[in-house]
Amino acid sequence: MARDVPRTKVTSDITSVLAVTEARWHGPLAAEGRRLTVDRPPRPPSVHAAPAVIQEILDVLLANALTHGSGPVSLTLRDINDEWIAIDVGDHGPGFPEPADAAFERRSGRSDGHGIGLALARSLAHAEGGRLAITHTGHPTLLTLTLRRRGAATQASSAPAGHLTTTADDDRPHH
Repeated sequence: MARDVPRTKVTSDITSVLAVTEARWHGPLAAEGRRLTVDRPPRPPSVHAAPAVIQEILDVLLANALTHGSGPVSLTLRDINDEWIAIDVGDHGPGFPEPADAAFERRSGRSDGHGIGLALARSLAHAEGGRLAITHTGHPTLLTLTLRRRGAATQASSAPAGHLTTTADDDRPHH
């Protein structure tokens, strides 16, 4: 699914993607005694990204939360501005050691469960014209997928980089 040039003509009904994600991950998380909450606005927008690609990214993030995290898992759709939306995936695991972006480096042959998942998810997000970032390294750990709204200009600007950052010592979001 990875591509070198972002696609802008494919759109997704984000409500459907989140419903599939919730149905797919509720059981595996519940089997581990963990709750999945999904929060979305009453009228979520459509976005410029293929549904299968968004689903793949969310699957990687939720598999990461299941394997490496702990406690409840949250999936939150929120508006950034008129052009961008964000999907936050959070859990109460140990977080990411500094430098947190090292989690996106491709690895192979490791026995500790670190590999190419997050690197692949970030590549897929970029190929769809979006971004994937670790936006909170502490408790809760938070990864954010940023996607362009359908109807937003596709050439005016790139996805907001670092639109929300916090550290393990400060659990207040900064815009």
